[in-house]
Amino acid sequence: MNQFKKSIKENALNEDVMFANIIQRAENDGLRSAWAKAPKESSMKKRSLFVIGLAFVLTFAIFIFNPLSSGKDQSKVVAAVISVDINPSFELSVNPAGLVIKIDALNDDAKTIVITDLIGDPVEEVVDAIIALSAEAGFIDITDLEDDYVVVSTVVSEGISAEIGDTLQTRLHDRIQLSDTLQCINLVQIKATLQEQALARGEDVPVGLYVINGMIQTQDGVMLSVKEFFSNSDNKLAIQSRAQITEITQTQIRERLEIALDKMDLDGIDTTELRTRLENAGSLDLVKLQSEVKTQMNKPDDHGNNENGNGSNSPTNTPSENGTSTQESNQDQLGSPTGETGGLGNPESGTSTGGSGSGAH
Repeated sequence: MNQFKKSIKENALNEDVMFANIIQRAENDGLRSAWAKAPKESSMKKRSLFVIGLAFVLTFAIFIFNPLSSGKDQSKVVAAVISVDINPSFELSVNPAGLVIKIDALNDDAKTIVITDLIGDPVEEVVDAIIALSAEAGFIDITDLEDDYVVVSTVVSEGISAEIGDTLQTRLHDRIQLSDTLQCINLVQIKATLQEQALARGEDVPVGLYVINGMIQTQDGVMLSVKEFFSNSDNKLAIQSRAQITEITQTQIRERLEIALDKMDLDGIDTTELRTRLENAGSLDLVKLQSEVKTQMNKPDDHGNNENGNGSNSPTNTPSENGTSTQESNQDQLGSPTGETGGLGNPESGTSTGGSGSGAH
């Protein structure tokens, strides 16, 4: 009898067991409604669905509201304006996602380069492409021994967090590791202010040129181009406080020195000693070696000519003036003082003075 009472108490008088039995009987008889679930099962599933849903919403919100999320973005809000100065100068309007929504060509050189297909791409890819297109058009030569500089200036729009500008510059700096073109130039990154941007536009010059020229005393107030500015090593030092300069990699310097030495070999110049130095050169040695090779390549040949096309020593004009043969003219010029002067006055290593001088015209 006690066992019977115990069974009644454990089953018939237990609410949970009774409810479970009723649900089970209803399911067996096909009477349970579609929405009916065991209380514990429903609670757990609802809680799980809530957690999953919340995680999805948070993930979606992070992607949507991330100011620099990847992919195409139709936003027309200008978060920053980036100026790219090579000599072709461009102004890029960038939205909060870091995508270029407008490109303005600021000078005649820039108008010769087709860039319309770059609209909508990430800003770091657009800057990379503009530099590559400028090289293809002959505005810079990333394979020669000249140090090419590109100035990229960022101005954050009013009301936009300054962190946007920092992030854009970081993205561009990271792009260098992925780009053969960017590794072949010296990239100068500058943060400019809205006031500097307004003043630059008032003078109808790119903001990058306005900033770098404002760091030095230019002759007669003439605005120097990027090439002219950086041809003077003192100017480079003057902007150190305003600019982050990423210089050409040592690997690229070695590669273009190899190209130059190969060319010298074809011209019959012995490069054995130079190649030995190149093999053992450190970073400072590479810069010095590059300058020496550049100077040697621009020395006049046995006929008084050099690769810069200086025709002052060319024998082709002599016969028409004095009637002497080309052979005699060549022999007269071997070792002549005129040839020596041409070598001193025309080496590429002297472009610091030439750059500054050209800017004064």
